[in-house]
Amino acid sequence: MYSLNEIEALSKRAARGAGLPWGLAEEAGKATRCLSAWGKRGPELLAALLAQIDTVRYADALPLSDEGPWRGACGWVCPIAAGAAVSDRAAVLAAGGDVTLGRTACPDVLVPFVSMAAVQAGVVLRVKWARSWCDVYPDGTAVWGGDGDERMAWADQVTVVPLPEAARAAQDAPLRCPTDPEAWQALIDFGHRTLAPNTEASRAAGAGPA
Repeated sequence: MYSLNEIEALSKRAARGAGLPWGLAEEAGKATRCLSAWGKRGPELLAALLAQIDTVRYADALPLSDEGPWRGACGWVCPIAAGAAVSDRAAVLAAGGDVTLGRTACPDVLVPFVSMAAVQAGVVLRVKWARSWCDVYPDGTAVWGGDGDERMAWADQVTVVPLPEAARAAQDAPLRCPTDPEAWQALIDFGHRTLAPNTEASRAAGAGPA
């Protein structure tokens, strides 16, 4: 069992170790914390996503354009980079617009970013992929539905659309969350990539214990 603070800190470091810029790594940490607070398998989802990211040059997983289904040069998009772009389109979604992503890795990871857009815009938004959907509300509540696998590795298409307003009570976040040991270790391993190598040159530059 780990606290939400521990989950966020390790997730940020792991994302950075997997090659994400610090800004997006911070967003990855916040998204993983949010998923965990909703009772979802945040660290497992992030570990699966980072394993996919590790197979490509990260820049190739960024959306090339916001016209038509969003796609990356590698043929799919990272939900962290795409999610940050979706949250920036809160005003468009509030005005009745929608967003469509093409092939997306670990689509559940997109939901916290859409939640941020819902809070900013004051509207209810639905994220839908395959047989799964999630409605996010301006109070930070998320309601999940469908019969899909929450650890789904890929979605051929993900849509974000506004829905009619409906009130939802705020949810209390758990203080500590159960975490799969293999996923936790995978995040630790990614995080170790951010450390200076144990070499004479690194020690001479000041790395390591005093």
